[in-house]
Amino acid sequence: DLKKAKDPEAEKERTLLNIVRTGLEHGQPIRGLSLPPVEEKAVRSFAFLSQKPLLHMINCDEQDLPLIETPEKILPKRKTGPPVLAFCGRIEAEIAELQGEERTTFLAEYGLKELSAARFFRELPGVLGMVSFFTIGKNETRAWMVPRDAAAGQAAGAIHSDIERGFIRAEVIGWDKLVELGSLQTAKDRGALRLEGKEY
Repeated sequence: DLKKAKDPEAEKERTLLNIVRTGLEHGQPIRGLSLPPVEEKAVRSFAFLSQKPLLHMINCDEQDLPLIETPEKILPKRKTGPPVLAFCGRIEAEIAELQGEERTTFLAEYGLKELSAARFFRELPGVLGMVSFFTIGKNETRAWMVPRDAAAGQAAGAIHSDIERGFIRAEVIGWDKLVELGSLQTAKDRGALRLEGKEY
């Protein structure tokens, strides 16, 4: 009997792929289909390019340098969509060969605050749906990446699975507040740290 021979998992996959195909035929990338997490994970195993996060990097001509700080002016107005960054590859290649004060001088001469790599790496966690958190120890400060909605216990697991199992609470402070106060000890002395549990 044909009905008995059907594989329910294969049927689910076929249904899901038909949803994806319909979206693609209407010009909608997979990343824009708002699939439930389980289905999104199933589609991810196919490694479709239109499911990958997207970030536009526009290589501008030297005459367009003023637009680098406001790249949204280069593309037509959009309400939503992937982030846009701009750079001038020729000028950045020249500046990248310089060191120290020379580099700073040339950046200022061209009206640039920084090279595009710094902007790219600042934007990247948001594009990937990730956030950074830092751990501060006696001899080391380290950055870790976790999904944007990860609970504190899951973040502890990014460091080590044993820490996730034994996680009770963490002392937390925003990086900008820590920079403002100057040190972790000063933050402790001023009561700027707060305790957060597993669900934070």
